[in-house]
Amino acid sequence: MNKPPVNTVYEKAVSFGTTVDKDKLVEIYDNQSHFIYSQSEITENIDRLVVELDKLGFKLGLVSSSSQNWIDKVLPRLSFRDKIEYIISVNDRSDLKPKPNPDAYLEAKLPSGIINT
Repeated sequence: MNKPPVNTVYEKAVSFGTTVDKDKLVEIYDNQSHFIYSQSEITENIDRLVVELDKLGFKLGLVSSSSQNWIDKVLPRLSFRDKIEYIISVNDRSDLKPKPNPDAYLEAKLPSGIINT
């Protein structure tokens, strides 16, 4: 698994001399992220884009550096969630390097049959 962002935040805070307990920081971080992901706006007209891509025969996948837990908080808010054929959480996959490395995007192409290995 790649290092979760909260670990990076905690390591930085420790380097500045924080005495905050890591478990408490993780709890706060997760609560805030849940709130943010449940309230943030979905990209305008994304539904229309998905309809058009579907008409053209495109397969839909989701690649994110977020954890699967966070992805699962957003999916119910997407009207087209049933059209998403595969999901890759780079955060939860130790075999994939995070952005800007293209590993996850290349991996996402495999299920769609775009790349034959």
